[in-house]
Amino acid sequence: MPAAVPEPFVAIGDDTSIGLEWSANGNYLYVAFGPDDEGEIYFEGSNGDEWETTPVAGVEKIDSAFRSLAIV
Repeated sequence: MPAAVPEPFVAIGDDTSIGLEWSANGNYLYVAFGPDDEGEIYFEGSNGDEWETTPVAGVEKIDSAFRSLAIV
């Protein structure tokens, strides 16, 4: 994760899931990890890009999302 990425908002769900949210530069990233290896990732970019994936399937997309959130 780039050093310039802001601190996330962290939430713990009743089902023991952990959610992290980042918002910067008009971009939004939500990452959730749940019980039994469940998880989801959702991104909205300032350029209109929008996608949803799982933590395992979206490694390259996650890297790109963090770079767009980095405050320069």
